[in-house]
Amino acid sequence: MKKLFICLANSKKYNQRCIAGIELEKSSRKGYRYQIAKRAGNPIWIRPVSDNEHGEVASELVDHINLLDIVEINVTAAPPQSYQSENMLLNNRRLQVVDTINKIETLIDKLLTTDTSTLFGNTGKSVHVDEIENVNHSLVLIKPTNIHVYQKVSFKENRQIRAMFTYDTTRYDLPVTDIDFEEKFNQDPNILQACTHIYFTVSLGIEFNEQHYKLIAGIVYF
Repeated sequence: MKKLFICLANSKKYNQRCIAGIELEKSSRKGYRYQIAKRAGNPIWIRPVSDNEHGEVASELVDHINLLDIVEINVTAAPPQSYQSENMLLNNRRLQVVDTINKIETLIDKLLTTDTSTLFGNTGKSVHVDEIENVNHSLVLIKPTNIHVYQKVSFKENRQIRAMFTYDTTRYDLPVTDIDFEEKFNQDPNILQACTHIYFTVSLGIEFNEQHYKLIAGIVYF
């Protein structure tokens, strides 16, 4: 079946990609082409996955896709993991950009997750495997404040871009996996300094060392 979604995440995953966004439907309202698909009042997320071990999508299939592009895909309903309820299995290799949405605050604000004061049920950097059954989603769009993006260098000289930010009243420090943002930050570490509108897509990753880590999979800024 065909699906449309606004791309809000295009991030690295096992040397390939993870792509995700919020589902759109064709609108019957005059003057509107699309409307946000919702369930119980909340936007419906889609994460297209492959049949690879970790569901990663080949980079060459999504290199042409930017955040806020409207993408058409053909999927089958995949048996989701309990917390990654957004997963849908790609049944061909075609992801077509059909439109894009403008960077307008009032428009993007309609996509925000507004029914939670924490990220995936706690205020930490991850969810333990013993607690993951209590989580029924793995993607949110938030509007953080007090943002500081920096590069962390490990003792093995591995470099990782991270962002410190406040959501609700909690301070977080999470890795950034947005491919495009990572490239632009390396060129200009002050890239967000003049921006007045910044949105994060936060994703909950697959299990690693008995933890499901939170990460910033997409950054929209203007």
